[in-house]
Amino acid sequence: DVYKRQVHGVTLNAQFLGGKISFFQSVCVLGYCVFPINIVGLIVALFGFILPFWLRFLIVVGGFYWSTLASTGFMAELISNDKKLLGVYPVFLFYLFLSWFVLII
Repeated sequence: DVYKRQVHGVTLNAQFLGGKISFFQSVCVLGYCVFPINIVGLIVALFGFILPFWLRFLIVVGGFYWSTLASTGFMAELISNDKKLLGVYPVFLFYLFLSWFVLII
């Protein structure tokens, strides 16, 4: 439920900023780009008791960086130059929120 609300919020934000993106296109891109965080979550869930915290942190940061970079490149192309930061910031927060949950597993 939390994931669904965040995806809706990011999508509506991009549309309100004048982005030429359909709702389902944004949902698909955000869902596709969350895959690295899912893989990191699986790694942390399976091997988290073996790995020290600093290594789990680095793995989660890597997944967060990969997801954020993949989706913000796409989202930034759809929003005008003067509103890019406003459109990309919620995407950053979306993946930061998911990464934080993976880290505290």
